[in-house]
Amino acid sequence: MQKKIITIITLGILIISCVTSKQKFNAASTISLAGRTPQSLSINIDKIVSASGNAITIPGKIITIPEVFKRVRTIILETNKDVRIGEVNSIQVYGDEIFISDIVKSMGVFVFNKEGRYIWRIGKVGQGPGEYTEPSDFTIDKKNKLMYLLDARMQNIVKYNLETGAYLSSIKVPDGDGKCLHIQCVGDKLYGDAFIVGKGKNNFLIQEIDVTTGQRVKKWLPASVYNCSVSDNPKLFKGIMDVFYDKMQDAPKFVQLYMDTVMTFNEQGVIPYLAVKSKNFVKESDLESRYDPERIRETRHNETYLPKIRNVREFITYKNIIYFQVSESSSGYEFIYNSTTGETSVLFGKDTFIYDVKDHYRTTLPRFYTSSDDGMYGVVHPLDMPQLLKFAKEGKLAKNLDKLDQLMKLDANTNPIIFVYE
Repeated sequence: MQKKIITIITLGILIISCVTSKQKFNAASTISLAGRTPQSLSINIDKIVSASGNAITIPGKIITIPEVFKRVRTIILETNKDVRIGEVNSIQVYGDEIFISDIVKSMGVFVFNKEGRYIWRIGKVGQGPGEYTEPSDFTIDKKNKLMYLLDARMQNIVKYNLETGAYLSSIKVPDGDGKCLHIQCVGDKLYGDAFIVGKGKNNFLIQEIDVTTGQRVKKWLPASVYNCSVSDNPKLFKGIMDVFYDKMQDAPKFVQLYMDTVMTFNEQGVIPYLAVKSKNFVKESDLESRYDPERIRETRHNETYLPKIRNVREFITYKNIIYFQVSESSSGYEFIYNSTTGETSVLFGKDTFIYDVKDHYRTTLPRFYTSSDDGMYGVVHPLDMPQLLKFAKEGKLAKNLDKLDQLMKLDANTNPIIFVYE
């Protein structure tokens, strides 16, 4: 999870700031607003973590990983000359197979079974049929057993047979009005985000893409309403960040940088699902003022201002829990919402499933990427693998950790380790 120590900031759930501050909408526009139906979830997290000046208080409940899950299962990914994952950008689980994308170093999508055995790579880097130059995201069409891989540089979506990995066809996405960096299948529909440089009254956040022609079917979510028009400003908007979560769920989620509302999808399109409320969430007035969201603190009139919350991210649902983070410029804050009890808790990274309690290290904790029926999937970052394996050889891991004997024999050149929390 690569969590940073929980510090400062107050949080909550309920639509505010950008969404509620701009209710006016041009009815003649081709951009669709999300439905205004009430969210199914509403939690005030200002009562869970609060800060005044430099003092931190946690009046709400703190929960640890062993209080959320019952056990952890280890998957050691096979390492050979054909597969060396240097960066884990996305994980999706389909049936008995795990799809892992590395868009930074190995530049591709790799398929393993749930025992960690390497099966194949989807496509390869190049400019021929079935190849790509800059893979940025992929999505799985469960109904039609297809996989779509987005080549961000070429604005090309490559379609493969999910069961064989064979190349089927490609579709070109027009990039003149919003470059696509991420894609998501929802039933028979294909959605993409829209990375737009420059201000415009018709800028939008989501586009529906025709799976045959690649043409834009519909635009969703005006940028001025849903993310304070930050997507118009390349200095503030980091387009490469993940925006689609719960990707293998029937109702995946969407949330972009500087959005306070998590969206979901139904047969009609995009609807609100969950929102964050906090006095420290970035508002459009902050961006229009001298406030710099990249700075930790800013002092005006002898008063210290706390960091501003920039986004909700790492949004994952599993059975009766929702895991998510809320981030500002230097720290991430992790939360667990339990739908059975209605409680929201601060997640503290104490993980005695992996580490001996007296030798626990936050820096090498897994980061959660996705969930499946069998658990939430976390991965230790490749850069942290040498430290994890060092701990294994020093006897600092939990004595009953699954496959501990195999972990102790691995070297630093191994592929990342997956931990499935059940």
